[in-house]
Amino acid sequence: MFQTKQIVAIIVAVVIAAVLLFSFDISKPGLENTSIVESEFSISDETVLKKAYEKLSSQDQVTRSLRIQLDSQNEDDFDVEIAKKLSSRWYQAGDLSVSGYYARLVAEKENSAGAWGIAGATYFAGLKNAKEDKTKTYCLEQAIRCFQSAISLDSENIDYRTNLALCHVESPPKENPMKGIMMLIDLNKTNPNDVGVLFQLARLGVQTGQYEKAFGRLNKILSIDSKHKKSHCLMLVVKEALKKENIEEHQRFCQ
Repeated sequence: MFQTKQIVAIIVAVVIAAVLLFSFDISKPGLENTSIVESEFSISDETVLKKAYEKLSSQDQVTRSLRIQLDSQNEDDFDVEIAKKLSSRWYQAGDLSVSGYYARLVAEKENSAGAWGIAGATYFAGLKNAKEDKTKTYCLEQAIRCFQSAISLDSENIDYRTNLALCHVESPPKENPMKGIMMLIDLNKTNPNDVGVLFQLARLGVQTGQYEKAFGRLNKILSIDSKHKKSHCLMLVVKEALKKENIEEHQRFCQ
């Protein structure tokens, strides 16, 4: 009972902080301080792979064969196409932590912002899908590292910075639970017309009950991109909460 009360108190505190943050214009640091400290609950690549391959069906000889081929190569003749195939197969199998691992191998070899972005996005999907805390922590740490690498190679790409912020939104640091939201707000200040940032802020506004704020941001998105489907769909939720009319156009895009 005491633990339950503590958890409820923490949740309430985070929601109140979010409401205050969305209600006032607070200047916060930028994205420079995005490094992470490895958690005591981290697991290694080897542990992730061992667990996945132990569960792999004995009938899946293709995946096992691809792994043997890749493991037999040295760094100089590393075949990224095999790694891409393995990432794809594990993605289709639903194990996004392993899919992310192979996508990261591709990124380490190619060292392009795009490859790091793909690896980060795969790990981020794994973070949202994972059922075990250790797997969540592993995916979170790796997603952050991948997006940081993408940003270091293409600092002008807002999507990488947005995704990095979303990592902290999805799994808020205990010492700074509002870090991800503050990063998004900072991005919005420097890129006020970026649809991706505006949408994420609108979505988080809905989650914290800031419907008027969300309404304003969604209107801005639709003035920039009148066919933005996700915004039309979210606008239906917002207008219902605010008891606003004229929802036909939004319904048309959400069919």
